[in-house]
Amino acid sequence: MILLIGVLLAVISIVGLVLAYRGLRGDTQTVVFILCLGGLVLGPLLAQIGVIVAGHWILARLSSLWSRAGVAPRIAGRDAVANPGRIVPAFGAIAACAFLATSAFGGAAVLIDDARSQWSPQAPNTVSRRTCGRMVPPWRRTARRARRPLRR
Repeated sequence: MILLIGVLLAVISIVGLVLAYRGLRGDTQTVVFILCLGGLVLGPLLAQIGVIVAGHWILARLSSLWSRAGVAPRIAGRDAVANPGRIVPAFGAIAACAFLATSAFGGAAVLIDDARSQWSPQAPNTVSRRTCGRMVPPWRRTARRARRPLRR
């Protein structure tokens, strides 16, 4: 039950964020937007707790499906159901790593988008227009100087 609540909360928060961001034209200081951000963090955490709590039940259901696939999956499924104390913590660790990686990638994407939206050229427009067509890589300049005769 906790697993389903977490997944539904995450999906509803994603839809709410998209609708709020489009409807508010980038205004991120509203109550709806902040609640959706909280739901986006709380939903996956609840889903992770649900995976840990319901891990043995999930393994038992998956084991019945694996038994039809062959001998090796049947033995692995039987072992997993017989010893949930070894397998369920691994589920929790995998879910935690996935959550942290997703959060890190999401945070990096937000920072990159923020930096991109605030970027402006450092030089005045006149400088960039004059040099734009005549930019030569430094290695070519050095090669041209090497080919010229030395002035005495």
